[in-house]
Amino acid sequence: MPNFGKSLYHFSEAEISKLFKAAKRVLRHSAFDVLCAPKKLEHGRLMVVVPRRIAKAHARNKIRRQIKSIFYESNLFEHPYDCMVIIKQEALTLSFDQLTKLVMMIPEKAGKCFE
Repeated sequence: MPNFGKSLYHFSEAEISKLFKAAKRVLRHSAFDVLCAPKKLEHGRLMVVVPRRIAKAHARNKIRRQIKSIFYESNLFEHPYDCMVIIKQEALTLSFDQLTKLVMMIPEKAGKCFE
């Protein structure tokens, strides 16, 4: 597996604003929303947005780490999209398996959206 370092999860401020402008909502769920846009690098990237009002820092970091882990270990970076996952309160109650099932729906939904 390639070593990307932070490049899988790092966006500049300009890239973030371009991502918001070009992104389409591909998945709406009570736990999170997913927006995707065509990738800008040779691999897809992921941004996880967890508002402060959702939970304390340790809970926000845990959900962020879990989603990044699923993204990396499932090779979702090979798909031609940059994705933004916006976490909602309900995501904190999901088990890791439930979270995995939801995240694994992203490529299918994004593929339909960008056909």
